[in-house]
Amino acid sequence: MKPELELFVLRDGEGPILYAPLRRLIARLNEAAVGSVGRRLQGLPLDQADQAVIALLESHGFFEPAEPPQDDPWQKPVQVTLFPSDGCNLRCRYCYAAAQGPRHALAPEAARAAVDYVAANAKEQGNRAFVVGFHGNGEPFVNFPLLQEICAYTRQKGEALGLASKLTIATNGALSKEQLDFLLAWFDGVNISFDGLPELQDRQRPFANGRGSFSAVDQTLRRLDAAGKNYGIRATLTTDSVARLKDIALFV
Repeated sequence: MKPELELFVLRDGEGPILYAPLRRLIARLNEAAVGSVGRRLQGLPLDQADQAVIALLESHGFFEPAEPPQDDPWQKPVQVTLFPSDGCNLRCRYCYAAAQGPRHALAPEAARAAVDYVAANAKEQGNRAFVVGFHGNGEPFVNFPLLQEICAYTRQKGEALGLASKLTIATNGALSKEQLDFLLAWFDGVNISFDGLPELQDRQRPFANGRGSFSAVDQTLRRLDAAGKNYGIRATLTTDSVARLKDIALFV
């Protein structure tokens, strides 16, 4: 209700919830109590029922001032996800990423600063490892030079600090041989965006030139299998494919 107080009313299927995140407090309210809280925050006159509600909430500390925690480990993350580019080599029919035209690229100095930050946090907190992931907003391998640079930088940073560094990536799997070799050699965690059945993959996830992408992604999956690499598959369901979910799972 008043952001400066960090006091909010949320709603779910059962009704209103009063939430004070900085005080780690939560309370289930009815609509009348929401009105009482609103009048209290606005400085309006309170009747007897309002006063009873406010007194109960005050007894639990809902209206006490709270400073943001200064040493909360959640404020010092040990993993980061980077978006190397908003460009993509596919033109998926349901996606916002730009398959053609101007592309925005992540600045190398920004990427290195992010790696430095999570690595330093991991060292400070006594963690044994930190994680750098790549995702999109696009296909990470579209900006292959930056991907290579930051992966090498991440490994170097880990070695310098005596920490393990874990590299993860979400990719569409339509990769060149050089990119696929790099994927197998460098990444600890891999997630492939793949719509499963060949006809669905080709129709929903074509290359920018309109050619189907199934054979390219199928080759990537086979290479991952042959290398014994653990990976995940995520499929996007549309009105055309949701009825075929069982077929997709069985095919995969």
